[in-house]
Amino acid sequence: MENDLPYSFPAARLVRRLQNMEESGIERKFECKDGMELLAEGTVIDPFPSLAIYRTRRANLPRLEERGVISDLPLGDAQALAEVTYFGFVGRNIVAVIYNHEGPRAKRLSSYVSGMFDFDMGMIPILRDDLSEVLERMRMTAIEIAIPAAQIPDLVAPGDDWARVLDDASHLMSDGIIKMSVSVGRSGGSDAKASRSRRIRELVTQLFSNREDLAQFSGARVNGVDLETNRPQSINLLEQIFITQVDIPDEEMTTIGQASAAAVRYLQSEWEKNQRFLTRNTPEVPPNGVAPDLVGPRGHNSPNV
Repeated sequence: MENDLPYSFPAARLVRRLQNMEESGIERKFECKDGMELLAEGTVIDPFPSLAIYRTRRANLPRLEERGVISDLPLGDAQALAEVTYFGFVGRNIVAVIYNHEGPRAKRLSSYVSGMFDFDMGMIPILRDDLSEVLERMRMTAIEIAIPAAQIPDLVAPGDDWARVLDDASHLMSDGIIKMSVSVGRSGGSDAKASRSRRIRELVTQLFSNREDLAQFSGARVNGVDLETNRPQSINLLEQIFITQVDIPDEEMTTIGQASAAAVRYLQSEWEKNQRFLTRNTPEVPPNGVAPDLVGPRGHNSPNV
């Protein structure tokens, strides 16, 4: 959650609201501004409120293979492919996420809650150290990025310079990795190089201001010189974001029930392993802050919340 959220996010209310909506047959689909359709499902309240958000799609579907024969995936008119990402509200306004390459990104939780329930919220990653200070004292000479082409619409904030350049690049292919490098270069005088260095800083600022997306990049590195030590420095932006890696056996993710239970179990395990660090690096939640009500969906209130 945003660092300055002056109350504990009403996660349990959100999960119960989604469960009641499902039981009452109330529409839970939400279409984002870029056309992505999301569907949320409240899973459990204990040991912490958890939910699943699905990215549903009916176009660009995978194929079906049977004994070496490839055919279309047979979906009815009312059916869609649903790719899931699991979220757990583990406390202290910290959201744990099990990342799925095909599922919605973490920021889609904000899009869904803000759009469906008229509840303004945002999310930022937890950083491992003083990355902002390190970048601030650098004279930047280059930035290198690598992004899955299929994920570009989900990774770049609309309207900035990266959005225009990467959108053009994404038209070259629908899959694979797009790599880009922007550097000061050797030509020109000191003023020209300083101007190009400032331009690279602007690009890094644009990228870093949307750093909740950085975990989905294949690569993001800034090169330059530390002005305090006058030594070359190379910063891997991805390594500064708090991420843990766990292996989840395929058999634990076979059915919906198994997958939901496994997601909660692994989120709880990682929270317990890293609670000391996460508590040290996140702000305290004011004890008396009162969260506003979840208004919605779209003007409707579900019962028993």
